[in-house]
Amino acid sequence: MKKFAAVLVPLSFIFIFGYSQKVDSIRVEQSGDFIKIRYKILDSEPGQTYQVKVLCSINGGLNTELRSISGDAGDQVPGGKPEYWVVWDVLKDVDEIKTVDFIVRAELVGGRQKSSRIFNFQGSVQLPGPTFGARMGLMGKFGVSVQFARGMAVLLRDPLYREEPVFNRFSADFTSRLVNEGNIQLHLLTGMTVGNTVIRETYTSISPSTNIGENYFKKALTPGPEIGFALCTKRLIFTVTGAKLLTGLTEEGKTISKNSYLVFSAGFRL
Repeated sequence: MKKFAAVLVPLSFIFIFGYSQKVDSIRVEQSGDFIKIRYKILDSEPGQTYQVKVLCSINGGLNTELRSISGDAGDQVPGGKPEYWVVWDVLKDVDEIKTVDFIVRAELVGGRQKSSRIFNFQGSVQLPGPTFGARMGLMGKFGVSVQFARGMAVLLRDPLYREEPVFNRFSADFTSRLVNEGNIQLHLLTGMTVGNTVIRETYTSISPSTNIGENYFKKALTPGPEIGFALCTKRLIFTVTGAKLLTGLTEEGKTISKNSYLVFSAGFRL
């Protein structure tokens, strides 16, 4: 008569196997003559297929593959599940158990491996201008992307202003991944920008005979919102962002420089 003694199940091994797929959060439950093993495959995606093997060391013996199991094991285990499980019919394989250690191995055999390239560096062209700059970021499921641009200002027509100033603009965006299909990812960028503008202010001095208006120009640092999208494909990344400097938030007077910008960026992911 087969006996199923009380089973002590220490978790001894968590393996990284095949295409760097990591099995994690292994939990074991016993119900009568059955043992249920729950586990997770980190970074598994819908459309992927895994070969999953469950092995155990019974009573300190050699690791052997379980035969009488059902559930998420075998050659065609689909990816994308938050949790996987296997049920082992113990007494079909062994007569008696005192202790048992489990090992779960997962190998990606179908579908594309999720890209791990999250750092990117891009060159940028800002319009109107053109003004040139650079953008870099760390973009996974969530992330951050920053940009700096420097170039000649684009001014509205003003016969009283003769300078050709150089403008700087800096932006910082939070990123959120919207699409993740194999080697294709689409990210949303939302954030703030700070850049230079030229403000014309008019001062009026009052004398007994006449009112005299004087124009005063100043280079101001102005904030504003920025929004855009980034498309990633394998090692390449392309970004389009739009920004508007809101001079009315910090300055009074007429803005005589362009304060709306469209930026195109392209570069590489590492």
